[in-house]
Amino acid sequence: MNKSLQNALVTISGLASSTIIAILLSWIELRWGHALYSYTVWFVIPIGAICVGMLAASGFLAMARVLNFRPTRTTLVVMLITSISMFFAIQWINYNWMTVEGKSISGAISFQDFLSFTISHTTMQVGVRGHYSDTGIELGASGYGFAAVQILGFVLGGGSVYLILAAMTYCEKCSKYFSAKGVQHRYHMNPEGLQDACTTVMSEMQAGRVQHAILLHASSGSENPKDAAFSSNMELKECKGCGRHWTKFQAKKKSGSDWNDISGLSLAVYCDEPVELHRILAAR
Repeated sequence: MNKSLQNALVTISGLASSTIIAILLSWIELRWGHALYSYTVWFVIPIGAICVGMLAASGFLAMARVLNFRPTRTTLVVMLITSISMFFAIQWINYNWMTVEGKSISGAISFQDFLSFTISHTTMQVGVRGHYSDTGIELGASGYGFAAVQILGFVLGGGSVYLILAAMTYCEKCSKYFSAKGVQHRYHMNPEGLQDACTTVMSEMQAGRVQHAILLHASSGSENPKDAAFSSNMELKECKGCGRHWTKFQAKKKSGSDWNDISGLSLAVYCDEPVELHRILAAR
C-alpha cells in the first residue's frame, strides 16, 4: 500500500474518532449538563480537554499502527487542525441539537451569535476534593480566554498522541513497527552494584554482543525488588517483518514508590541477530 493511501486512511480514521467523540460529548453535555472537556486544574490546566484530545486522536494512532504508517509532518498538521476543530465541532453539534420549547435554536440565531453567547456566558464551578460550589461564576469576556485554554488542551492532547506515535520504534528497512518481546528486570541494593552492571552490559551492547549483554544483565543484581534502591531493565522488541531486534538498557533509581530513569545510564541498539530473553532465564 502506497504512502498516500495510508495517509488518507489514517486521516479518515482520525476524523471518524474525533467526530464520534464530539457527538458523544455534546450528547452528555445536553443531557446531563456536564461539559467533560471543560474541567481544569488550578483554572489554567485543561486536563479535561487534554484527555478528550487524546481520545479523539486515538483513531489516528490505531490506524497508523494497523497500517504500519510512520507519521509525517502532514499527519501532524492534520492532527493539530482536527484538535483545534474539536471545540467548534462540539459547539456546532450543540447548536443543531439544542431546542427551546421544542424548537431548534438553529432556526432563530446564527451559529456565530450562538458561539459568542455561549462563550461569554460560560460559568465555572469551583471544586475542592470533589466538592463543587452550588452556583457557577459567569466569566463574561473572560470566557474567551477560557475557550482558548480548552482549545489549547485539545491541541496538547492531539499533539501528545502524535509524539507517542512518532516515538514508537520503527523498522525503516521493512516499514513496520517493532513488537514488544519482553522486559528483564534486575534490582540492586547499592550504587556500586548498579554501576558494575551498567559498565559491563552497556560495553557489550556497544560492541554488538547484545545476547551476551542480556546474559550478563540476567546474572547481575536480584529478581527481588524488596529493599532495592536501584534497578536496571533490558527491554526487547522485534520487527515481525525482517526479524531485526531493538534492545534498550535503562538504569533507574527508587524515589518513594516510583522508579525514575537515571540520565546518562541508558542505551538502545539495533541488531540483526536473533535475541531472546527466555533462553537466559532458562539457562539460570
